[in-house]
Amino acid sequence: MYKEAKLFGKDDDGEYLGRIEQIETSKEYDLLDISNRKPNGWIFSLFTKYRQIGRFRVPNPHQYHEGQDIIATKKDNKIVMVKS
Repeated sequence: MYKEAKLFGKDDDGEYLGRIEQIETSKEYDLLDISNRKPNGWIFSLFTKYRQIGRFRVPNPHQYHEGQDIIATKKDNKIVMVKS
């Protein structure tokens, strides 16, 4: 069973279903911005329960792309692993 991202406070340790919303690129690594797969309505986040799960750094090159559904593993409120 996957965890649900909390609207307020720290998330529990475990696996979360997520979606890569944006990828920030650089020469050495990319940053994946990961949300909880809700519709992209961050402005109405209290109503839609949209929540950013976190950011994860991956080395270049990689196989991730924006809009991709993934599983993010969190520990101590940080993403420690992402798998597709």
